[in-house]
Amino acid sequence: MMASVSILMSSYWRDSPEQLSQALESLATQTVPPGEVVIVIGGDVPEALEKVFRDFEYKVGLRVLRQEKNEGLGSALQLGLENCRNELVARMDGDDICFLDRIEQQVSFMQENPEVGILSSWHAEFETDTMQVNAIKQTPTSNGGICKGLPWRNIISHPTVMMRRSAVLGIGGYRTMPYSEDYDLWLRVRAAGLPMASIPHPLLYMRVDRQQRVRRGGLHYATTSVAWRWRLLHEGVLNFWQFLATAPLYFIFHIIPPDVRGWFYRFVRRSPDMI
Repeated sequence: MMASVSILMSSYWRDSPEQLSQALESLATQTVPPGEVVIVIGGDVPEALEKVFRDFEYKVGLRVLRQEKNEGLGSALQLGLENCRNELVARMDGDDICFLDRIEQQVSFMQENPEVGILSSWHAEFETDTMQVNAIKQTPTSNGGICKGLPWRNIISHPTVMMRRSAVLGIGGYRTMPYSEDYDLWLRVRAAGLPMASIPHPLLYMRVDRQQRVRRGGLHYATTSVAWRWRLLHEGVLNFWQFLATAPLYFIFHIIPPDVRGWFYRFVRRSPDMI
Protein backbone atom coordinates (compact mmCIF):
# COMPACT_ATOMS: atom_id res chain seq x y z
CA MET A 1 0.00 0.00 0.00
CA MET A 2 1.33 3.42 -0.97
CA ALA A 3 1.36 6.45 1.31
CA SER A 4 -0.37 9.69 0.35
CA VAL A 5 3.01 11.38 0.19
CA SER A 6 4.83 13.25 -2.57
CA ILE A 7 8.63 13.15 -2.70
CA LEU A 8 10.06 16.46 -3.92
CA MET A 9 13.43 16.50 -5.68
CA SER A 10 15.36 18.63 -8.15
CA SER A 11 17.93 17.75 -10.79
CA TYR A 12 20.28 19.39 -13.25
CA TRP A 13 23.00 18.41 -15.70
CA ARG A 14 25.75 17.83 -13.12
CA ASP A 15 23.86 15.15 -11.20
CA SER A 16 25.23 11.61 -11.22
CA PRO A 17 22.92 9.09 -12.94
CA GLU A 18 24.27 6.31 -10.75
CA GLN A 19 23.65 8.22 -7.53
CA LEU A 20 20.20 9.32 -8.67
CA SER A 21 19.32 5.70 -9.44
CA GLN A 22 20.38 4.71 -5.92
CA ALA A 23 18.27 7.49 -4.44
CA LEU A 24 15.17 6.50 -6.40
CA GLU A 25 15.71 2.81 -5.68
CA SER A 26 15.68 3.60 -1.96
CA LEU A 27 12.20 5.07 -2.50
CA ALA A 28 11.00 2.10 -4.54
CA THR A 29 11.95 -0.30 -1.73
CA GLN A 30 10.31 1.62 1.14
CA THR A 31 8.20 -0.36 3.59
CA VAL A 32 5.47 2.12 2.65
CA PRO A 33 6.25 3.57 -0.83
CA PRO A 34 5.36 7.18 -1.71
CA GLY A 35 2.36 8.02 -3.85
CA GLU A 36 4.50 9.98 -6.30
CA VAL A 37 7.98 11.39 -6.86
CA VAL A 38 8.17 14.89 -8.37
CA ILE A 39 11.51 15.91 -9.90
CA VAL A 40 12.02 19.43 -11.23
CA ILE A 41 14.74 19.61 -13.90
CA GLY A 42 16.55 22.90 -14.46
CA GLY A 43 17.58 23.16 -18.11
CA ASP A 44 18.81 20.40 -20.39
CA VAL A 45 20.27 17.23 -18.91
CA PRO A 46 22.33 14.42 -20.53
CA GLU A 47 20.71 11.29 -21.94
CA ALA A 48 22.05 9.19 -19.06
CA LEU A 49 19.88 11.18 -16.64
CA GLU A 50 16.89 11.06 -18.99
CA LYS A 51 17.21 7.27 -18.99
CA VAL A 52 17.05 7.21 -15.18
CA PHE A 53 13.84 9.26 -15.32
CA ARG A 54 12.31 6.81 -17.80
CA ASP A 55 13.43 3.76 -15.81
CA PHE A 56 11.68 4.99 -12.66
CA GLU A 57 8.59 6.58 -14.22
CA TYR A 58 6.33 3.70 -13.24
CA LYS A 59 8.51 2.19 -10.53
CA VAL A 60 8.01 5.14 -8.16
CA GLY A 61 5.31 7.14 -9.93
CA LEU A 62 7.87 9.63 -11.18
CA ARG A 63 6.64 12.93 -12.60
CA VAL A 64 9.13 15.27 -14.27
CA LEU A 65 8.62 19.03 -14.37
CA ARG A 66 10.95 21.01 -16.60
CA GLN A 67 12.30 24.55 -16.44
CA GLU A 68 13.87 26.01 -19.57
CA LYS A 69 17.01 26.89 -17.65
CA ASN A 70 18.50 26.24 -14.23
CA GLU A 71 16.84 28.92 -12.08
CA GLY A 72 18.28 27.70 -8.78
CA LEU A 73 17.11 25.34 -6.08
CA GLY A 74 14.55 27.67 -4.51
CA SER A 75 12.74 28.24 -7.80
CA ALA A 76 12.77 24.53 -8.64
CA LEU A 77 11.44 23.43 -5.25
CA GLN A 78 8.72 26.08 -5.24
CA LEU A 79 7.52 24.91 -8.66
CA GLY A 80 7.58 21.31 -7.49
CA LEU A 81 5.81 22.06 -4.20
CA GLU A 82 3.02 23.91 -6.03
CA ASN A 83 2.51 20.87 -8.28
CA CYS A 84 2.67 18.07 -5.70
CA ARG A 85 -0.63 16.20 -5.47
CA ASN A 86 -0.44 15.25 -1.80
CA GLU A 87 -0.65 17.31 1.38
CA LEU A 88 2.38 15.57 2.88
CA VAL A 89 5.56 16.33 0.93
CA ALA A 90 8.97 14.84 1.74
CA ARG A 91 12.23 16.32 0.52
CA MET A 92 15.22 14.41 -0.77
CA ASP A 93 18.29 15.13 -2.90
CA GLY A 94 19.46 13.08 -5.84
CA ASP A 95 22.52 11.71 -4.05
CA ASP A 96 20.81 10.71 -0.78
CA ILE A 97 19.58 7.28 0.25
CA CYS A 98 16.54 6.78 2.48
CA PHE A 99 16.37 4.27 5.29
CA LEU A 100 13.86 1.55 4.39
CA ASP A 101 11.16 2.80 6.78
CA ARG A 102 11.69 6.55 6.45
CA ILE A 103 8.30 7.29 4.90
CA GLU A 104 6.44 4.92 7.22
CA GLN A 105 7.92 6.52 10.33
CA GLN A 106 7.39 10.10 9.22
CA VAL A 107 3.82 9.56 8.00
CA SER A 108 2.95 7.89 11.28
CA PHE A 109 4.38 10.83 13.24
CA MET A 110 2.53 13.41 11.13
CA GLN A 111 -0.74 11.55 11.53
CA GLU A 112 -0.31 11.39 15.30
CA ASN A 113 0.77 15.06 15.54
CA PRO A 114 -1.49 17.07 13.20
CA GLU A 115 -0.23 20.38 14.59
CA VAL A 116 3.31 19.80 13.29
CA GLY A 117 4.05 21.48 9.97
CA ILE A 118 7.73 20.55 9.53
CA LEU A 119 9.15 17.18 10.57
CA SER A 120 12.83 16.34 10.14
CA SER A 121 15.08 13.56 11.41
CA TRP A 122 18.75 13.04 12.05
CA HIS A 123 20.90 11.99 9.10
CA ALA A 124 23.93 9.74 8.66
CA GLU A 125 26.81 11.12 6.56
CA PHE A 126 28.84 8.97 4.17
CA GLU A 127 31.13 9.45 1.16
CA THR A 128 30.78 6.37 -1.05
CA ASP A 129 29.45 3.48 1.05
CA THR A 130 26.50 3.64 3.46
CA MET A 131 28.18 0.89 5.48
CA GLN A 132 30.91 3.40 6.34
CA VAL A 133 29.13 6.26 8.07
CA ASN A 134 31.41 9.13 9.11
CA ALA A 135 29.12 11.20 11.32
CA ILE A 136 25.58 11.80 12.53
CA LYS A 137 23.85 15.18 12.39
CA GLN A 138 21.29 15.62 15.16
CA THR A 139 18.33 17.96 15.41
CA PRO A 140 16.48 18.80 18.65
CA THR A 141 13.22 16.86 18.88
CA SER A 142 10.91 19.58 20.22
CA ASN A 143 9.61 22.74 18.61
CA GLY A 144 11.11 24.75 21.46
CA GLY A 145 14.56 23.27 20.98
CA ILE A 146 14.47 23.79 17.23
CA CYS A 147 13.24 27.38 17.51
CA LYS A 148 15.91 28.17 20.09
CA GLY A 149 18.74 26.92 17.87
CA LEU A 150 17.67 28.06 14.41
CA PRO A 151 18.69 31.74 14.59
CA TRP A 152 22.28 30.65 15.26
CA ARG A 153 22.71 27.61 13.01
CA ASN A 154 20.79 25.60 10.43
CA ILE A 155 20.04 22.60 12.63
CA ILE A 156 17.46 21.03 10.28
CA SER A 157 18.63 18.57 7.61
CA HIS A 158 16.73 19.66 4.52
CA PRO A 159 16.65 16.26 2.73
CA THR A 160 15.13 14.60 5.83
CA VAL A 161 12.12 16.91 6.00
CA MET A 162 8.46 16.00 5.59
CA MET A 163 6.16 19.04 5.46
CA ARG A 164 2.52 19.95 5.18
CA ARG A 165 2.19 21.46 1.73
CA SER A 166 -0.65 23.91 2.49
CA ALA A 167 1.07 25.27 5.61
CA VAL A 168 4.39 25.87 3.85
CA LEU A 169 2.76 27.47 0.81
CA GLY A 170 0.72 29.57 3.22
CA ILE A 171 3.87 31.38 4.38
CA GLY A 172 5.21 31.78 0.85
CA GLY A 173 7.05 28.49 0.36
CA TYR A 174 10.58 28.47 -1.00
CA ARG A 175 12.25 31.70 -2.12
CA THR A 176 15.21 32.28 -4.40
CA MET A 177 17.92 32.66 -1.78
CA PRO A 178 21.23 31.37 -3.15
CA TYR A 179 22.88 28.88 -0.76
CA SER A 180 20.19 29.38 1.91
CA GLU A 181 16.85 28.28 0.41
CA ASP A 182 16.08 25.80 3.17
CA TYR A 183 17.45 27.84 6.09
CA ASP A 184 15.44 30.83 4.87
CA LEU A 185 12.29 28.69 4.92
CA TRP A 186 12.88 27.30 8.43
CA LEU A 187 13.43 30.76 9.88
CA ARG A 188 10.21 32.01 8.30
CA VAL A 189 8.39 28.92 9.59
CA ARG A 190 9.70 29.77 13.05
CA ALA A 191 8.58 33.41 12.72
CA ALA A 192 5.11 32.28 11.59
CA GLY A 193 4.71 30.05 14.65
CA LEU A 194 4.28 26.83 12.64
CA PRO A 195 5.32 23.94 14.95
CA MET A 196 8.34 21.83 14.02
CA ALA A 197 9.67 18.52 15.32
CA SER A 198 12.35 15.93 14.61
CA ILE A 199 12.58 12.15 14.92
CA PRO A 200 15.62 11.43 17.15
CA HIS A 201 17.46 8.95 14.95
CA PRO A 202 18.70 8.88 11.34
CA LEU A 203 16.22 8.16 8.55
CA LEU A 204 18.47 9.18 5.66
CA TYR A 205 22.03 8.66 4.46
CA MET A 206 23.49 11.96 3.18
CA ARG A 207 26.44 11.91 0.81
CA VAL A 208 29.06 14.43 1.99
CA ASP A 209 32.56 15.00 0.60
CA ARG A 210 35.26 17.67 0.63
CA GLN A 211 33.91 19.29 -2.56
CA GLN A 212 30.75 20.12 -0.67
CA ARG A 213 32.83 21.99 1.90
CA VAL A 214 34.56 23.90 -0.93
CA ARG A 215 31.22 24.91 -2.46
CA ARG A 216 30.12 26.34 0.88
CA GLY A 217 33.01 28.79 1.00
CA GLY A 218 34.53 31.79 -0.71
CA LEU A 219 34.00 35.54 -0.70
CA HIS A 220 30.83 35.43 -2.81
CA TYR A 221 29.28 32.86 -0.48
CA ALA A 222 30.29 34.94 2.55
CA THR A 223 28.88 38.25 1.25
CA THR A 224 25.67 36.52 0.08
CA SER A 225 25.23 35.07 3.57
CA VAL A 226 25.50 38.51 5.19
CA ALA A 227 23.13 40.09 2.64
CA TRP A 228 20.55 37.37 3.27
CA ARG A 229 20.69 37.93 7.05
CA TRP A 230 20.37 41.67 6.47
CA ARG A 231 17.16 41.01 4.53
CA LEU A 232 15.79 38.79 7.32
CA LEU A 233 16.57 41.54 9.83
CA HIS A 234 14.51 44.03 7.84
CA GLU A 235 11.69 41.51 7.43
CA GLY A 236 11.56 40.98 11.20
CA VAL A 237 12.56 37.33 10.97
CA LEU A 238 15.82 37.99 12.84
CA ASN A 239 16.24 40.61 15.53
CA PHE A 240 19.14 43.06 15.68
CA TRP A 241 21.18 41.07 18.20
CA GLN A 242 20.75 37.82 16.27
CA PHE A 243 21.95 39.58 13.12
CA LEU A 244 24.87 41.26 14.89
CA ALA A 245 26.01 37.99 16.46
CA THR A 246 25.72 35.74 13.40
CA ALA A 247 26.59 37.87 10.34
CA PRO A 248 30.30 38.45 11.17
CA LEU A 249 30.79 34.87 12.37
CA TYR A 250 29.34 33.34 9.23
CA PHE A 251 31.29 35.73 7.02
CA ILE A 252 34.50 34.46 8.62
CA PHE A 253 33.28 30.86 8.53
CA HIS A 254 32.75 30.98 4.76
CA ILE A 255 36.19 32.44 3.94
CA ILE A 256 38.34 30.14 6.08
CA PRO A 257 40.04 27.18 4.32
CA PRO A 258 37.77 24.18 3.50
CA ASP A 259 39.66 21.83 5.80
CA VAL A 260 39.18 24.17 8.76
CA ARG A 261 35.52 24.59 7.84
CA GLY A 262 35.23 20.80 7.71
CA TRP A 263 36.58 20.60 11.26
CA PHE A 264 33.77 22.85 12.47
CA TYR A 265 31.20 20.67 10.69
CA ARG A 266 32.63 17.58 12.39
CA PHE A 267 32.55 19.36 15.74
CA VAL A 268 28.74 19.64 15.63
CA ARG A 269 28.24 16.02 14.49
CA ARG A 270 28.12 12.86 16.60
CA SER A 271 30.05 9.61 16.25
CA PRO A 272 28.55 7.02 13.86
CA ASP A 273 28.49 4.38 16.59
CA MET A 274 25.02 5.72 17.41
CA ILE A 275 23.53 3.68 14.55
